Amino acid sequence: ADADNTDDGYDKIFVDRNSSIYSAQDLVLDATNGGISADHELYAQAGRSIYLNDNFDIDYDTTFFADFDEDGTGSFVSIASMNTNDANLVIEAADLDISATIDTGLGNLSLLPTDARDIGVGLATAGDFMIHSDELDLITTTDLYIGDDTSGDIYVKDLLAEKTDLVAGMIYRSE
Repeated sequence: ADADNTDDGYDKIFVDRNSSIYSAQDLVLDATNGGISADHELYAQAGRSIYLNDNFDIDYDTTFFADFDEDGTGSFVSIASMNTNDANLVIEAADLDISATIDTGLGNLSLLPTDARDIGVGLATAGDFMIHSDELDLITTTDLYIGDDTSGDIYVKDLLAEKTDLVAGMIYRSE
């Protein structure tokens, strides 16, 4: 998306209409300077990992589905901020690596493991799909859904209240 690594107005990734993006391996979304946006719902799917490397701003429901073959090898990795402007966001993957803010405003955020994996929250060491305290501290949402009826067990350890101050609703397993 950014051929010359210069912020020159031509560097944005823009997804038009209700769109789906598919990759059999890794999916890397990187505009370097211009950001990523869409004017309709977005569904992005990868056989392995999804890397969000630039700021993401969308006003519609969005789903990121890493590890769609559910073999336990695909992560969702975000090093840039995400803002859904009150729309819902679903992230389904074998694991998470979030190092920038996620803000769904009045929308909901669902974090779902693939392959019936166990979930570890906070400082839990059990679980394959880990949501660390520092990652929770980056999330602003109305309701945070962790897991669903196909997930394994959920282990929570030493989750401090201040790490979830920006989550308005309860943290619970969706069904």
